[in-house]
Amino acid sequence: MNPKKTKLKCTHCKQVIEGDLRGTFSPCKCGKIAVDQTEHYTRIIGNDGDYKILK
Repeated sequence: MNPKKTKLKCTHCKQVIEGDLRGTFSPCKCGKIAVDQTEHYTRIIGNDGDYKILK
């Protein structure tokens, strides 16, 4: 299993954040979004429209 890291861009502060596959909670600088990711799950925190998923 080789999961890809999730990369998000906050639509408010424009910061790009990325999951690290270790379960580290990674918020953006304004706190509207965050990502928590391991190789078994991905949790995106934020409302629809607060973030854009990047490839």
